[in-house]
Amino acid sequence: MDRLCGHTRIKCPKVRCSVRFLRKDIEHHEPLCEFRDTECQYCKNTYEKADKNVHESTCKEFPLECMHKDCGLTLPRRLWEPHYHNDCPMKEISCPSDGCAERILQKNREDHLAVCEDHKLCCEHCKTWVKRKFIERHYKVCPEYPIQCQNLDKCEIIVRRGQRDAHILMECPYTELPCRYACNRCP
Repeated sequence: MDRLCGHTRIKCPKVRCSVRFLRKDIEHHEPLCEFRDTECQYCKNTYEKADKNVHESTCKEFPLECMHKDCGLTLPRRLWEPHYHNDCPMKEISCPSDGCAERILQKNREDHLAVCEDHKLCCEHCKTWVKRKFIERHYKVCPEYPIQCQNLDKCEIIVRRGQRDAHILMECPYTELPCRYACNRCP
């Protein structure tokens, strides 16, 4: 009879809870019990209410806000770290060009590289990598750069700088060569 009597003092059925109350008051205690099972609204796993902070600090679906200035994106913890460390467009990064000390937002990386004087460009003629600030100087010595034959007023052939001498000596029809019989006083 004692087991069913509503006036018997009992302990909360939750192991970690030490609260004692009258059996008839169990419905009033259960919603307030710090150790009642609670479902996480994000991952749908259950935890005891007293462990809410512990659960939220490890829940993979718990929403976290990106801490980069002006980002404001909120995403699940499982996606937060890759976003924050790698993908956030508002992350401040160093220019990847060797010699450039500028700090830029990741979202502006391509725009910056399009004008960065220290960014390397591939010479379209010889395929050598040259910093933007030196590309014009490089074109003046590039062996593959197209130039006109030195017989400017006659020959219109465009040759690579490294091939110009061979063109002049062997191919250019306008190059005046000394007569091979000049030693015999041939004019």
